[in-house]
Amino acid sequence: MDGRTLDLFNGPQQPEPGTSQFLAMFEAWVGAKTGKGGRRPLREESAAVYRDMWQALVKWSVGEGISVVAITETELETFLRSRGETTELRERYAWRVLRLVELVLHHHARSTGEASNDAVARLLQTRPEIGYSNATMKDELPEFLDAADARALVNYLTTPIDLGSATWQDARNRCAVALHLGAGLTPSEVRALSLSSVHGRERGIRKIRAPANGTVLEHEAPLAGWAWRVLESWLRVRKEHRFGDLPQDILLPATKAGRVWGKTGHYGAVGQVLSAAGLPEAGGAYRLRHTFALRQLRRGRAHADVAAWLGVEEKVIGRYRWIIAAPVDVV
Repeated sequence: MDGRTLDLFNGPQQPEPGTSQFLAMFEAWVGAKTGKGGRRPLREESAAVYRDMWQALVKWSVGEGISVVAITETELETFLRSRGETTELRERYAWRVLRLVELVLHHHARSTGEASNDAVARLLQTRPEIGYSNATMKDELPEFLDAADARALVNYLTTPIDLGSATWQDARNRCAVALHLGAGLTPSEVRALSLSSVHGRERGIRKIRAPANGTVLEHEAPLAGWAWRVLESWLRVRKEHRFGDLPQDILLPATKAGRVWGKTGHYGAVGQVLSAAGLPEAGGAYRLRHTFALRQLRRGRAHADVAAWLGVEEKVIGRYRWIIAAPVDVV
């Protein structure tokens, strides 16, 4: 980082009146970060840069009569503008400032037992370009279907299949895609489903139980109404083709003899369905899973609920933060 960039964050050299308690919050965070065993220490040069960032925020806040602990997303945005965010202070550095604020405030909340200030998260929901500025090849933003493509795929999946010309595999493949998009299941979860995984209506909610697979625990996911209809269509085809006589109750078998669906066959089947619906095959099943997650979040579902439906830890849901701009439906 060059000297010009460092100058952007330079705060007061001596504490000003009213700043001491807020400056102490930063030092407490640094102490906790470097003092815990097994945690990588914060390098002194990095701590110095972050200290300058924090001091600049504290100086500005005190001058505006604002408590850093209770700072709002509007006030944070005003601070960024005061630092020349659109010219000198690039979005990448704006992200670093906001990330620092989030870490220090959350540490303070944990230490004092106070409620956590989520102003940074709320601001980033309205300023996704700041989050995009921090995207790297190691932590890419997830691919997902936009509203138009999602609707096109749902329309294709729910169009009655012509069993006179279509095969049972066509019905199975549509069902698999419906489970990815309509319940957020992973490829391995879909291939491992059994008839007993289908719960039917439960207080008006249709659910699919995904088995544990070594990576995630067993979990349940709600199934969209349109996806439930696609599943019911497949179950009728499955029964007509006497899959009920199989020695095991695999929901989506690879063959009539009951062989388990392989990765390659499943991957190709998803691509064929996407292509038939007029969509690119890139991203495959995971693009559909991410679309399910975003759909739920944009409808205002709690992060904890969506994480449970996906079978992941709640912190994983943070990767969608940069995409969500408003609580609106996408499908």
